[in-house]
Amino acid sequence: MKTKQILLFFCMVIMLNSCKKVVELYGKQYDTIKFSTTDLKFDSKGGSAVITSEGWHWNINRYVEFPESGTVKCSYEDTLYLFHILKMESSWFVIEKENARKLVFSVQPNNTGEYRSLVLEISERNYFPIITLTQSAD
Repeated sequence: MKTKQILLFFCMVIMLNSCKKVVELYGKQYDTIKFSTTDLKFDSKGGSAVITSEGWHWNINRYVEFPESGTVKCSYEDTLYLFHILKMESSWFVIEKENARKLVFSVQPNNTGEYRSLVLEISERNYFPIITLTQSAD
């Protein structure tokens, strides 16, 4: 009987020690997108810029704009119960995901006298890079 208890004790110790390792559900994520840049700067005259990527399976996740311009109109693509933003339009910017590897930014002239900025969060599985757009005041 004592031998069975000792054997059971060792089995329990082995089982509990094997459960210490935490396994990540998706594993570690690395930069598989590889944007050409993640920092866009415009002067008060505005203009346009293109960001390209090596990876293709990414989406615009969310954004923060300062100062808020009010309404931002978004065009979506519905794929397998997921909504992917293809185009964002505001009173001072337009962002369009032209294809799987190209993001086009157009910025209107800034006559407000205030600095403007926009932060985009991109998602690709478990990786969330940030693209920052800034525009100086006149």
